[in-house]
Amino acid sequence: MSVQDQDRDLAERIADRDEKAADLFHELHTEALLAAARNNGLAPEDCQDAVQEVLVTAIQQIRTGRFRGESSVSTWLQAILRHKILDYWRVYFRRDARLVPIESLTSLSPIKSSSVCANDLDADLQVREVLAGLPDDLRSILLLNETEGWTIAEIAAMMKMRPNTVGRKLAEAKEMFRQKILAVVVRGAKALPPGEDKR
Repeated sequence: MSVQDQDRDLAERIADRDEKAADLFHELHTEALLAAARNNGLAPEDCQDAVQEVLVTAIQQIRTGRFRGESSVSTWLQAILRHKILDYWRVYFRRDARLVPIESLTSLSPIKSSSVCANDLDADLQVREVLAGLPDDLRSILLLNETEGWTIAEIAAMMKMRPNTVGRKLAEAKEMFRQKILAVVVRGAKALPPGEDKR
């Protein structure tokens, strides 16, 4: 029996509430999904959770008739995983913005070379505040590119966007980041008493 025939047979049995088929389905696809999750930069401790969510979602969709076999099961599972990974990064960058390594954003930010911050920690806090204020999609694209080293093509593949769209959004994110940082610098400079330099 071919892989596709086996997947089709399992899908039919899962739709009929066959628990052994669900267990076998889980066993057959876990390793490939774990590898894909790792390759997309998820933390090791989060890979297993993401894959479990993908397989639970897949089994639920099979049982409710939402999987119609228009693509291979592997392709379909990878598509579900891409959505989970994208959700992961969005939540990570929103929830843990204070933990994101931002050293690679230095070239985009004039804030550390200005006199409006008392020290590097103050500057970092300002940068993270600006990041938290960016739209979710722009922040995710900017940080995946600048801090995680993802290429435009890799981001486009994961987010199911055209590379040109990702490139445009990345440029927009960088410009918005620069403008917001510049506003912080100008606002801070205006707040300083005449002749005072915090550095």
